[in-house]
Amino acid sequence: MEQIERLCRESLRALRDLLGVPLYLTGGLVRSQLLGQEAQDADLCAALPPEDLLAALRGSDRFLPLRAFPRMGTVVLFDQENRNTFEYTAFRKEVYPEGGAHTPSEVVFGGSLEEDALRRDFTVNALYCEVGSGEILDPTGGLTDLKNRVLRTVRAPGEVFAHDGLRLFRLCRFAAQLGFSLDPDTERTAKEVQALADDISSDRIAIEFLKTLHADSAYPALTAGSFPHYRGLKLWHAQGLLARFLPELTAGDGMPQRGDFHRWDVLEHILQTVRFSHPSVREAALLHDVAKPFQMIRTGRYRGHDEVGAPMALAICRDRLKLGRQKSAEVAELVRLHMVDLDGKTSEKKMKWFVASHFEILDKLMLLKQADFLGCGLQTGECPGNLRLKRIREELVAAGAPLSRKALALSGKDLAEAFPALSPSALSPLLEKLWKMCVNDPSLNRPDRLLAAAKGVLPPKTIRREP
Repeated sequence: MEQIERLCRESLRALRDLLGVPLYLTGGLVRSQLLGQEAQDADLCAALPPEDLLAALRGSDRFLPLRAFPRMGTVVLFDQENRNTFEYTAFRKEVYPEGGAHTPSEVVFGGSLEEDALRRDFTVNALYCEVGSGEILDPTGGLTDLKNRVLRTVRAPGEVFAHDGLRLFRLCRFAAQLGFSLDPDTERTAKEVQALADDISSDRIAIEFLKTLHADSAYPALTAGSFPHYRGLKLWHAQGLLARFLPELTAGDGMPQRGDFHRWDVLEHILQTVRFSHPSVREAALLHDVAKPFQMIRTGRYRGHDEVGAPMALAICRDRLKLGRQKSAEVAELVRLHMVDLDGKTSEKKMKWFVASHFEILDKLMLLKQADFLGCGLQTGECPGNLRLKRIREELVAAGAPLSRKALALSGKDLAEAFPALSPSALSPLLEKLWKMCVNDPSLNRPDRLLAAAKGVLPPKTIRREP
């Protein structure tokens, strides 16, 4: 409870005295501290309505309200003295209209801590720590569930999920991050009402999905060695949520692959690849075979799934995972490249050029290929293709080969001055051709030798003759 004690000592007792009401820490911070883990977010609550809180803060030169959401009773506070940020939410009771709407028709502030607890999602998230005494208050049985490592809704699961279908996704995400099991009634009901997920915005789902995909980074001390990101995706699939969010992947469920290359069907191979993937290529691992079901249905073969999968991965990253442009493009490129030299028969010359022209992304590509290799379920150790890539890279570095076009001893400006008849559109292809020559013969990378090589490949009409 060191983090809670520090916050109370540095900030919260002063805030409680300013507000003049009992003040409580709640949510993930209390849950995490009881599990012996640090937490990033500090959530506060009290019986004080938001307008009264804001009025009390007007007399303070220490606590600054950054943002306020009066309808939901939430105010984000900043302690200027200790640089701490808190999210305060007044005790509230939410009234929902008939028909299972996700947005409350009325929010009533005040009430009791017990009523406030019943509006939350899971018992382990409905624990409260009184700021002054440090007493833990447990209105819904969260301490027992925390001890037993179980996720259970604070009341009848059908009611909890009906009020916000996002809780279906949060159930899987928390189970993965914390390494908890699901209460049977909660698990069964969640699957029965999975259609509630259709009303949730893709932005909110994407946040939960990415947290699940990277669940191993949340509380590594709790889940070490258990591959929580893999378990989380399996829960998404078992609960019917993966099929709603990424049907391209679940189309591979039960779709067989060649037994001499793969132990698993397409979907399980994808999930196993995610299991063994480094976090930096996790999204690429998820989508590396996204086009296999599509190709099999369309052509009866998996061939070409890398090229077909790249634009599919780009669209999924952009439109559903809500990744940035640069990350989306990187994932698509890794998907396109992940089959390179699969049989080890590509010529040495072509592989040298491949390594040089993809030097910046090579480390991530090798991480993906390694995860893909282990995800086949037939072999362990290092991916044979990576051994070749590493050897060629080392040889190119040792030979001083140019590993980018900028490393050439000539620039486009130099070529334009040497060959004024050369059109500007021809400069880039010529530089690429010279770069490719230097990769296989680094001794060419001198201005005089590059100019001579350029003369050897240019049409005569582009070369200025001496008078």
